[in-house]
Amino acid sequence: MLSDFLRNRPFVMSISTFFGLLASLCLAIWTIPNVLKWFSFFISRAAVPYGPLSTSWANEICGADAEERAVVLGIMNASGYAFNAWLPLLTYPAISAPRFRKGFIFSTVAYVVQFGITGLVAFLQRRENRNRARARARAAGGEVEEVDVAE
Repeated sequence: MLSDFLRNRPFVMSISTFFGLLASLCLAIWTIPNVLKWFSFFISRAAVPYGPLSTSWANEICGADAEERAVVLGIMNASGYAFNAWLPLLTYPAISAPRFRKGFIFSTVAYVVQFGITGLVAFLQRRENRNRARARARAAGGEVEEVDVAE
């Protein structure tokens, strides 16, 4: 609801990633006060909305081309299920509970990469929108001005 209200999915996705990163970093350190551990376990769930938001955002980005949208969303879905089938078994083995050192370190790195990917896609989307706006202005025969397109 927040991303729809703000009309800025990357921003809300970055908030979600921040909380996941903070939680996994604290838990990777592990030698922290118990209150901070509990807080980290609690806020780690704030990272869950990233998946549905990224799917919605990809759907919007690819909205003009049905085939592209189908391929992109299909790859996203298949990749998510494929990795979630085996990756948790390697990174969060039950034998290392509750510390899950390898898992929390992996998650910390994954959240950093997630920040980067979100920023890269946002940058590329803005650039593509600017180029489309310039092309429309040229086609209309008007002067091409610097266009600031947020979406």
